[in-house]
Amino acid sequence: MLRRYVDLRPAVEMYIASDDSLKQYALLNAEWELLDELLKLFKPLYIATVGFSQYKYVSISLTLPIYIGLLKVFTYIFIYSKRETNFKCF
Repeated sequence: MLRRYVDLRPAVEMYIASDDSLKQYALLNAEWELLDELLKLFKPLYIATVGFSQYKYVSISLTLPIYIGLLKVFTYIFIYSKRETNFKCF
């Protein structure tokens, strides 16, 4: 749903601009960029979810590799990202 909202940014901005009462809902460029960053974070989780949903019962032999893969992806995102973020893990 969030991906679709970002994809429809031009239409959303045009709709909001067409009515003055909707101006309060307009997103700043920084907020649009944040949405893009969030989508990058959510993509590995989506892929893992789709992978798990193929099975009625998920065994540890499938769970552990996906868990380790997610740890690697998020380590890369949080540690090696050149952009400063205000995200805190805990």
